Formats: sequence, structure tokens, C-alpha cells
Amino acid sequence: MADKLFVCGVNPMRVPQFLQQQRVLFQSLYHAPAYSAPRLAKHLGLHGSEVAKAVLLKGPVSFCLGVMPSTYQINWSVLEAEMGGVVRLADDEEASQIFQDCEYGVVPPFGRLYGLDTYLDSSISRDAWIVFDAHTSVEAIRMHCEDYERLENPHRLPFGIPDYRWLRSVMEARTNSRMIGSRHR
Repeated sequence: MADKLFVCGVNPMRVPQFLQQQRVLFQSLYHAPAYSAPRLAKHLGLHGSEVAKAVLLKGPVSFCLGVMPSTYQINWSVLEAEMGGVVRLADDEEASQIFQDCEYGVVPPFGRLYGLDTYLDSSISRDAWIVFDAHTSVEAIRMHCEDYERLENPHRLPFGIPDYRWLRSVMEARTNSRMIGSRHR
């Protein structure tokens, strides 16, 4: 398990404060409440692949974080092979116990701040800018993945697979808007 930098609820540290202390270039992005990574992408006008979602996982030994593009889903067999046993999503109660300094439902991608190992999906380029939840549903952080990796030191693993459901909904919305537009001509 990673070293804890602070104990949640006793010495809370917000992600922006942590990044400032580490002298990392980042941008805080304020937006309408977003309770999912795809909704965050929509509010910020970003493609879903630019937004990283962090998920709390319960492995055979302990909790850990998985960080992947918001347009991906988890390939459980890859994580289970890596961790040597059954892996599942943590439930809301487990997440609220670990992320006591965060708004309910928000999982920031810095597992080491909570004593957790972190797995970063290998589809995210080190050269990319990533956007993720800070500690509330109304603030996101934009930073270079290279800086994120330097601070977090995550395990790189190809555990994400593209989730094409989001693309289907975008294509259906475009088709519907074209059909409505053609009726008014």
C-alpha cells in the first residue's frame, strides 16, 4: 500500500492545495454540478477521452484506485490477473469512508493521498492533458499527465476498454437533430 501523506478527516488537503505545494502547473475549472465523468466532459465542452475518471476498487487484499478515460469501462480480467484475485467496484459507503474530505460520490485520482495504490490505464498518453474531479462536483483540475504520473507514481496497466455506448448516444442525438432540422426547411 502507498504511503499516506495525510489522514482523511484529520488533516484534509484539497487537490489544488496539494498541486500548489508540489509546484505543479494546473488549472482549476469550475462548472455546473457533474456527478459523472461523461457529464463533466459535457459541461466543460471536452471530448470524453480528455476526462479521466477515477474509480475506487476493492481488490483481494485492499482498496485501490483505477484511473482511465471517461469513455472506457473496466476489463476486470486484466485487473484480477494483476492483483491475484477478485476485484470489484467499491460501494458508496466504502468510498465515503475513504474520501471523507471529498463531496459524497467524488473520487479524486490521487490514491497516494489516501494510502491507496493507483492503476493508470495505459491508453492515456504521458503527453496528454487530463481533466478530473478535484474534491467536489463543481471543480475539476486540468494538468499534464506527465506531472500526474510524477506525483502519483501509478502502475500503468491496460485495464480499460473503450465503451462505445457514449458514441452511440452522440450519433443518435446528431441524427435526431438533423431530422428535426430537415422538417423546418
